[in-house]
Amino acid sequence: MPTTRSLLLALLATGCSRPQPTPPDLARLPDLARVAVAAPEPPRLAEVELVGQLELPKQARGEPHVYITDGPCWQPSTRAFSETLAGATGFFNEVFVPQGTKLWVCAAMLPKSGPIVHHGALEKAPLAASGTGEVLYNDLRIKLTKGAPVTLPARRDGTVLP
Repeated sequence: MPTTRSLLLALLATGCSRPQPTPPDLARLPDLARVAVAAPEPPRLAEVELVGQLELPKQARGEPHVYITDGPCWQPSTRAFSETLAGATGFFNEVFVPQGTKLWVCAAMLPKSGPIVHHGALEKAPLAASGTGEVLYNDLRIKLTKGAPVTLPARRDGTVLP
């Protein structure tokens, strides 16, 4: 019987062997350094964060508001992407706009009643809304001064801001 067992083991072992694969011909493989890879598409919207300080006149009364607009501040055709109530002197605003949009940053003291006469605009305007991830504009400074009365910008969707 041991010969039958040995014979069976030998037959089983022979059936389990596999032919070894032929190694690839490295000369025929593509050069990965030359394979063109499509660049990823940039995001359609830019996420823009704007952080800064307001310099308020001592005689100004009201609440400081900051507007991110699609045109120069206080022009009739300019529309606001967003509006925020600023802190004592600082502000933070975030907008999601199409890549390449130009942004202006405007600020005004909104009195409880009467015309808006204390206002200002970021001098380094427009800002570019383009890039991937968060586009951050830090340390923006806007000085509010007394001037001719202005009208608040309408929202881009047609509604009027406060």
